[in-house]
Amino acid sequence: MNRPWFASKTYGIGASTPIRWEGWAVLAGFLALFFADVRLAPGVWRIAGAVALLVVFAAVCAWKTEGGWRWRWGGR
Repeated sequence: MNRPWFASKTYGIGASTPIRWEGWAVLAGFLALFFADVRLAPGVWRIAGAVALLVVFAAVCAWKTEGGWRWRWGGR
């Protein structure tokens, strides 16, 4: 089953809001790990961890967005 987890943005590139429970779970997991990293990781590891989490989250969003990530001018 290859159903999208995130809606595509109306304008620009990227994903909008989660449209399935899996998208909400990924978003909640990202936020929990991000805030734990910012709160608990020391020094430069804080930045490295935040960047790594952001890259993985963006990759999952791009993979599971309806229609993929491409430039949009208002039409879906």
